Amino acid sequence: MVIGFVILIVLLKFVGYGEILQSLALVNVGFLILMLGTKVLSLFIFNYKAFLLCKNIKPISFWKLLPIHLSGALVNNLTPGPSVGGEPVKAYFLEKATGMRGSKCFGLFTTDSLIFLVGTVIFMSLSTFYLIFSISFRKLAYFLAGWFAIFIILSILMVLFIFKISRNKERMDRFLVRIYKFRLFKFIKKKFKTPEIFVKSFHSKQKAFMGTIKTLMIDKRTVLKVLGASLIWYPLQALGLWFLLSGMGLQVSFIRLVAVTTVSMSLGFIIFVPGGTGAVESAIILLMSLLGVPASAITAAVLLDRAAYYIMTYVFGYLALSYVSMIYTAPGKMIKKLDT
Repeated sequence: MVIGFVILIVLLKFVGYGEILQSLALVNVGFLILMLGTKVLSLFIFNYKAFLLCKNIKPISFWKLLPIHLSGALVNNLTPGPSVGGEPVKAYFLEKATGMRGSKCFGLFTTDSLIFLVGTVIFMSLSTFYLIFSISFRKLAYFLAGWFAIFIILSILMVLFIFKISRNKERMDRFLVRIYKFRLFKFIKKKFKTPEIFVKSFHSKQKAFMGTIKTLMIDKRTVLKVLGASLIWYPLQALGLWFLLSGMGLQVSFIRLVAVTTVSMSLGFIIFVPGGTGAVESAIILLMSLLGVPASAITAAVLLDRAAYYIMTYVFGYLALSYVSMIYTAPGKMIKKLDT
């Protein structure tokens, strides 16, 4: 996260603080409110995806699910990588809220993440190819092409690895024993006295976990609805920026904004910066500047847009986590665990 901030600060200094402040002063308040509306709508759409899946297992109120989603979003942005750290947290609180088995709850949120990943790959593929043929700076175009190829290769290898192991029980058992003995996973040894107990427990929970995923995937109508909601999310992120730039009197291609936002956020996931902080902002500013948008204007828009995102994620996320911790666990128990 520190590296991301350093890169962003250097970029801001390069653009010029004075010019950025002048651009911020040009933003129309009405467009600023519209941008905030896109953040709220994005939050509701993400929560709606899980809400749809819950209806097929054990229904829960949309509003009751919302603080659980916000709690997970907070943890996602505090952990490096492709935003999956919050899934166990969401599963934990969903189990407390509904009485559903924990492995089923985790299977539900995993299904949600997998469907969202499909939407991400669709947008990322289209966006990368669009930018490759839109950017005149050829070295950057080659970088985008190379990054996309590496991402696809790594994704295929990971899927093949998981599929190959999961299809062979003996190989899976050996893999689990290695995990059990791995030094960094000492917490597993504290919970399970022997590798055999750990392997048995894993297979028991895996059955319920995989059963939940299969049950949810059978309902094609719900899957399509969740995928549709996932496909709306990236354009919504770009829409917030488009409103801010329009509020400054600039006419910018919405399609370009969608492409740049998608690629930048995907890069934020891959380089393992918590929440993509600094990396996402820098990538959007750099790419949009290369596409002809004034650097001071796009920088001002990005700072406002991401500030709204961070307030939604960290401030409201922490309040939501405090609330669900108080309701479903001993007061402050989960927060104390995260603080340590």
